[in-house]
Amino acid sequence: MSDGQSTDPGPTPHPLLSGGRVRYPRDGLEFDRLANFSDAVFAIALTLLAVELHPPDLDLADDPTELLHALGAMSDQLIIFFVAFALMGSYWLANHRFVAQLRDVDSSYAFWTLPFLAVVAFLPFPAGVMGRYFDNPVAVSFFAVNMAVVSLLEWVLLWRAHAGDLFLRPLTPVDYRWASIGALSAVVVFLVSIPVMWIDTVLGLLVWGLNAPIGIYLGRHIAKP
Repeated sequence: MSDGQSTDPGPTPHPLLSGGRVRYPRDGLEFDRLANFSDAVFAIALTLLAVELHPPDLDLADDPTELLHALGAMSDQLIIFFVAFALMGSYWLANHRFVAQLRDVDSSYAFWTLPFLAVVAFLPFPAGVMGRYFDNPVAVSFFAVNMAVVSLLEWVLLWRAHAGDLFLRPLTPVDYRWASIGALSAVVVFLVSIPVMWIDTVLGLLVWGLNAPIGIYLGRHIAKP
C-alpha cells in the first residue's frame, strides 16, 4: 500500500484459543466419543429405571397369596416402568438415527448435547416418582414436563445440525420444516397431556400415545421426494 503498511493479517489464532467453532469429522475420534457418550447416558438412564423397582417385603416369604397381592400392589410401578422404558427407548432410537445422518459435529452441537443428555439422565427420577404416586396428577405431570424438555432439546440439536451444515445430505427447507414440526409436536403432546392428568391420569397417559401416529404421519411427509 502507498502508506507502507503491511497487509499481512498475521497468523490465524487457533480456534481453541480464539473461541472459534471446532468441527469434528465423522471418521474421527471426537465424533465417536460424542456418539458413544450419548449412547452410554441413554443406557445408564434406561438401566436406572429398573433400579427403581424393589422386590416387595413379605411377612411370610413362602406364602404365594401374599406375594401375588404384593406384586399386584406394584402394578402401577411395573406399568410405568415399561411406559417410561418405551418412551426413553424411542428417543434413543431417534437419536441413533439422527447421529447416523451426521457428516460432522461441531463445538456448538456438542455443547447443546450436554443439556439434552442431562435431562435424559434425570428422567429415571420423575419416572420413579410417577410409578410410586401414579394417581397423583403432579407426579405424572412432572414426568410429562421433563419429556417435553427432552423433545425441545431434541429439536435444538436438529436446529444446530441444520444451521451448522452437519448433515451428510443437507435437509431441504421443506424437510427441515417437517422435521421441526415432528420434534416440536412431541413438546405439544406432552404439555397438552398435563391438564388431562388432572382429570384422569390414565387418560393423560393415553394422550402420550398420540406421538406414534403423529410421528408416522410426519415421517411420510419427510420421506416424500
